[in-house]
Amino acid sequence: MPEFLGLKLRDLLLPADRVRKSTGERRAKERLELPHFQRKSGSIFPADVWRTFLVLKNRPYNLLMVRDATKRLREESSRRRKQSRDVFMGDIVHELRSPIAVIQGSIETLRSASQDPASQTVLFKFIEDHAKRMSGLVDRLLDFAGAKSSTTKPAHIPLAKVLWEIAAAFVPIAKRRRIALKMDIEPNLVVFANPDHLPHIYGNLIDNAIKFTPRGGTVEVLGRSKGDASELSISDSGPGIPSEDLQRVFDRLFRSAGSRNVKGSGLGLAIVENMVEANGGTVVADNVPGGGARFLVSLPSTL
Repeated sequence: MPEFLGLKLRDLLLPADRVRKSTGERRAKERLELPHFQRKSGSIFPADVWRTFLVLKNRPYNLLMVRDATKRLREESSRRRKQSRDVFMGDIVHELRSPIAVIQGSIETLRSASQDPASQTVLFKFIEDHAKRMSGLVDRLLDFAGAKSSTTKPAHIPLAKVLWEIAAAFVPIAKRRRIALKMDIEPNLVVFANPDHLPHIYGNLIDNAIKFTPRGGTVEVLGRSKGDASELSISDSGPGIPSEDLQRVFDRLFRSAGSRNVKGSGLGLAIVENMVEANGGTVVADNVPGGGARFLVSLPSTL
């Protein structure tokens, strides 16, 4: 590469901290794992590097072969997105097939013979319940798509104010179930994120925590600053998450054995993870010592 001529290796190869913070761009994990080089123009690119040893005129040399990996990474990312999209659509078709079959079967039964009023009521209830299930699934899909299609720009948002507004919607539900909803948020906590995503992220997690908390239990929301990020912990006093399911709770349409009796589409946590990652953050699940599940969301507090 002509733009490398005259430069020494130490001037070409960038340290990891400069790669991460050189621009406002959020870089994929696969890219950050590669070495990065800087051209004379100042532009930075990830590289595939091959090293070999050779001897020329009785002198040993290390030969370094460098190839710009940008195109390869883009192609691999595009291929993974397509594969993920295909799997996702297959999952959705499978998930929709069940309520459709119930609705069709109920309608055929109603048509096939005269039914007494009590039987008709049961069948109409089947149709209504599964139609609502399909409607809820479609709503979740729209939320899921919204994580990538939103045109709202990220901004610095006071998290305490937003969280109190989100939590207020769940106070009546918590009161009816005698669940204590405790909030402890640092007053000056700020996140740099898409404001459209925050109600989905934190609302989903608070809603889940209340669903899995028994009557008389507690849901606790804690917000703290940690370096250049803001961390929010949402924990409940429910049964917790089976250890074998902790790595799968964010998978699309996955529902652990302990959640089968709780209404849901299996998309809520997938939406949370999608939106958190779209904002350059992370979300993890674990169990609280002594019982209960906990979700820890970390979002950047600055660009």
